[in-house]
Amino acid sequence: MKTASLVFVVCVTLLTSGIVFAQEKGISLIPSRVEADKNSDGKIDHWEFYSDGKLERIEIDSDFDGTVDEKIYFKDGKPYKGERDSDKDGATDTWLYY
Repeated sequence: MKTASLVFVVCVTLLTSGIVFAQEKGISLIPSRVEADKNSDGKIDHWEFYSDGKLERIEIDSDFDGTVDEKIYFKDGKPYKGERDSDKDGATDTWLYY
């Protein structure tokens, strides 16, 4: 699959900007990844990953320390599993099933 060279800034949530990476599919562009700075400190702390334009996973740095500490997995557009590293040791210690 060919990655398009088009990268543009969009508003991901109110008062938050991010970058959308898109891939060509026919004559359309579909998102492959979205990166956002939720606390406006200039560092990416929220990532969304897409496959064929469908959300697959969100990764979050909830305490803004530069390390992903929460992941949410999606199936058919709905969350089905979450993982969290609540003690900051780099290993998942909390699992959520929706």
